[in-house]
Amino acid sequence: MKRIFLAIGILVLLVLLAGQGFGQSRVQDDVARLQALLVQASGKPTPVQVLEKEAAVQISEYVFPLAETTLVRYEKERGTYAVKFFLQNGTAITRVGDSSFRRAFWSIELPSKQACQEFVALFDQLRTDLRKS
Repeated sequence: MKRIFLAIGILVLLVLLAGQGFGQSRVQDDVARLQALLVQASGKPTPVQVLEKEAAVQISEYVFPLAETTLVRYEKERGTYAVKFFLQNGTAITRVGDSSFRRAFWSIELPSKQACQEFVALFDQLRTDLRKS
């Protein structure tokens, strides 16, 4: 009887550990894809990392909150597609090392509508993944 409980306990532990590893892998894949989209837009490498403690994404030196109050959408303006961030309820985009920098609006130009759609989907997925962890 003890062996059965031990086997079930080990199985549950393995499933939980595998799920955590899969979640981290997915976040890393999403970050890599965001980087690739930003390289397409600028032609140069742009560092992207998830800041779990702050529940944010750092793109270059700018920190974008993954809060529900961060509205993200894309638009085409004057022939150029861009992902636009609108922050509400006291949240703001900040800059690493500059405590006085706070913006409630930001825009990132991308080469196509599909790139914008993918960027928004990846940003939303990171928000969901961070909420789960």
